[in-house]
Amino acid sequence: LLQQPKRAYSKMSNAEEPYRVCASIDFGSGSIGYCWAYISGDSKTYHMPRWTGQNQDFNRQKVPLPLLVRQKRGTEISVVALGVEAHERYLRERKQDRNLFLFDNVKMKLYREHEDYFSILGLGRNASDEDINRAYSLLARKYDPEKYSDTKEEAEKKFKTIFNAYEMLSDSKTRKAYTDSIDEAPLHTLRIKSVDGRECFALEVVAKCLEYMKDLVVKSVREDIGGFSTRKIRWIVTIPAIWRESAKQFMCCAAKQAGLEERIGQLNLALEPEAGALSVIDERKRILSPGTRYLVVDAGAGTIDITSQQILNLNGDVKELFKVTGNANGSNKITNIFLEMLEDVLGSDFKYWSRTYMDEFFDLKHQFNRGKDRFDGKYGISLRLSKRFFDIVNSVKPSSERFTYNVEDRELTLSRDQMMTIYEPVIKGICGLVEDQLKCLGQLGGCEYVMMVGGFSQSKPLRDAVLAKSKSIDNSTELLHPANASTSILRGAVLFGLRPEMVQSRIAGYSYAIRYVYDFDPTKDAGREEQAYFLTSKGQRKKSINRLSMFVKAGDRVPYGKTQKLTSYSADDYQKKACISIYKCINQDIQYDDEDGAQFIGKLVLHIKLLEKSSLQQHTSILWL
Repeated sequence: LLQQPKRAYSKMSNAEEPYRVCASIDFGSGSIGYCWAYISGDSKTYHMPRWTGQNQDFNRQKVPLPLLVRQKRGTEISVVALGVEAHERYLRERKQDRNLFLFDNVKMKLYREHEDYFSILGLGRNASDEDINRAYSLLARKYDPEKYSDTKEEAEKKFKTIFNAYEMLSDSKTRKAYTDSIDEAPLHTLRIKSVDGRECFALEVVAKCLEYMKDLVVKSVREDIGGFSTRKIRWIVTIPAIWRESAKQFMCCAAKQAGLEERIGQLNLALEPEAGALSVIDERKRILSPGTRYLVVDAGAGTIDITSQQILNLNGDVKELFKVTGNANGSNKITNIFLEMLEDVLGSDFKYWSRTYMDEFFDLKHQFNRGKDRFDGKYGISLRLSKRFFDIVNSVKPSSERFTYNVEDRELTLSRDQMMTIYEPVIKGICGLVEDQLKCLGQLGGCEYVMMVGGFSQSKPLRDAVLAKSKSIDNSTELLHPANASTSILRGAVLFGLRPEMVQSRIAGYSYAIRYVYDFDPTKDAGREEQAYFLTSKGQRKKSINRLSMFVKAGDRVPYGKTQKLTSYSADDYQKKACISIYKCINQDIQYDDEDGAQFIGKLVLHIKLLEKSSLQQHTSILWL
């Protein structure tokens, strides 16, 4: 699926065929939208649609997902509808048209949240029970909170992380379940389930959705200025900053398959918290001056991305201060907690009802999402129940601890306190990340602002909790919230596309290395005789071994456009090409390509013109980071 058809890239340079429009597409977990602006002239005029629809209670600049597609056997997928219209058409036509697939929360299928428990204990994947027990014993003594009176809180957090890792790996059953979960199939072969359990390839679904949005952008541009070549549009697709490289590569491939890269360099990816911050800086230039340090909380429907940055100059250029963090505590998790609570209270009857009467289930879920959006932390919400669902509730007669129901009005009511109970685990998970980042910023002199962007940041209980947590650490910290937080990422992505160098540097989350061939050293390479092999070099047969050489280390600051010059030599006399293999490493101590934690991610191939025999040739490669 990842093998793309050969593309006829334009041979013209960017100078001969300049971009005239920059367009961004935000494929979110809860909604999707686009925005575009002219590159020359008044680039601050953002063009965004106003989504409306029959029987829909929204008039927004982003349309809510789910996504309804049609796929006949042996044919390509086509997008049928988005949002509430997707629900309505699916329920109306599904019995007559079995080629319809309704997908909800597609994007979160690409997010894999795994904590590397083996690395926490300093072990490889093949560690024995004895190795796990020994490593835990050593680390538990080292980070015993009682030994750290000055930094007891940090030691307790480290100790808890070590204990959680040991608890997962010490039991053979939980260890197997964990290793199986991190050995999932590659994302390009990922199949996602529709609401009725049928499957499609995720890459095709995402690509067709992006193509659908691309066609809407092109139509909007052409309505504004007439005939227009799509090669003159620079495309920006937003992605969560906490996504792994495999998920980012997946989205890049889907965008290319959607036709967003007709010429080299036409497509770029923007990290969502960075895009949101650029939008806020552009909007609040009067109060955000060079040197300002701030925290960005990008709260969406699926993931939470948190990063810390500093403004460098009057142009609004920024640099990242610490590695980005995040989790899956988006607003969709609140809905999931509510539904899990209903299933826990009502049992199998609720599960049967939700699968059998999808129209009633979708309506209940839609009502809760509307109530959740309006919930301000002062008053509760009420949901109108269908007769079938009310009969289930009335037959169980649950206690009023979780929710109450009214027989006369056929309503389910969640009080203010009951709603806050649902919100509590989500808010707690977000505030914990905010606290960690603010403490790091405290080492640099503190944080002046906390910027909240993304649709979920419009939740008053969340904003209040984040502000309270920020004030408890630094009382001078203020909260910045854009006028339209749900579209701030779209606008910021356009700004990023106009000038990508605005983000002048980032912090490397991993170490990266090149694999080289070295002469075998009995001292350095002790215990690795089996991995050694022989090469003929300068007419001599030499014992050799592969080692890794780090060119970027985790935590390093990587400036925008930095180049890394690598010098190497032919490994043998008759070498016709050099393969520069690049590895991602979870720590800086990895020396060999077959060690746990070293992951091959790609290679550069240099074709070599053979000169005279027995003369090793020097090669220079330049990596653009």
